[in-house]
Amino acid sequence: IPAHKLEYFCENVLKRDWPQSIHVYYFVKTIMKWRSMKSNLNVSLLSVGDDIEDGTFVGIMYSELGGANIIVYTQEQSCMKLSQALMYTERIDWTTNPLFEAVLQKHTNVVHNTLATRGVRTKVYSQSGILYMESEAAEQVDPRYIFSVIQNFV
Repeated sequence: IPAHKLEYFCENVLKRDWPQSIHVYYFVKTIMKWRSMKSNLNVSLLSVGDDIEDGTFVGIMYSELGGANIIVYTQEQSCMKLSQALMYTERIDWTTNPLFEAVLQKHTNVVHNTLATRGVRTKVYSQSGILYMESEAAEQVDPRYIFSVIQNFV
């Protein structure tokens, strides 16, 4: 994704699916800030072709040690473009066992199945969930209740 389109991508495309897009939104925002301070940052922010409107995105942060952390996302219901992006990209060295971060549940099967087709073995490193509610409702919740829910969740 060209640098001049990143702000639009965050504010107009990703915000359509808020808060589901929160991880990729802050990943992109953080990369934008870091790039301005550290020009040699080795990151790829990829879309399929020039089309960013459906939010299909693969972000790759390359490690100096040879691995990569990857974050993926799409608003496309079929996830076909996300699958194609993972299937045909040449930007990822699959032999380094890249780590996929913050994969939404609705994208998990596509990631596993596409990588299996490529011959890449996958496993879930850590499941994470996002608990959220509308701000008006959240203002009415006693913070002690939230703490007790978190304790019981863990």
